[in-house]
Order: sequence, then C-alpha cells, then structure tokens
Amino acid sequence: MPESAGTSLVVIAVLSVPTLITHWALGNIDWAVAIPFAAGAIPGALVGSRLTDHLPAEAMRRGFGVLLVGFALYFVTRQVVAG
Repeated sequence: MPESAGTSLVVIAVLSVPTLITHWALGNIDWAVAIPFAAGAIPGALVGSRLTDHLPAEAMRRGFGVLLVGFALYFVTRQVVAG
C-alpha cells in the first residue's frame, strides 16, 4: 500500500504541475473555488498521513475499496440520469 500510494503521488505531481501552469496561463482557473479547495486539501492530507500510522492496513484497504465502489456507483448513476 505505501508503494502504490507513493507512486500515485509522484504521478499526480508530475501531471499536475504542467496542467496547473497551462490552465493558469490560459486563465481557466476559478480562484474563488481553487483557494478554498487547496486550503482544505492541504490540512486534510497532513491529517490523513498521520492517521495512516495509527490505522490497520486492512482497514485502510477496505475503506479505500468502499470509497472507490461508492464513487463508481455515484458516477454511473449520474451518467445514466444525464444521458
């Protein structure tokens, strides 16, 4: 799990920086949304990283699986309703 999370974070960073620069240059960023989102995401990431030291790996795997299934169901439901 730590290796996959680390790899994911590296990929996100590598892809996010050029994307941010491009959208910033094009004026596509709504700063009224982006700043509060970042203000919540940064502390959330710090708290989450601390929690991983105290939670069992199996519980985190199951929780992540439930989150993914829940998001998939939400996404599919939205697509069916919209289309």
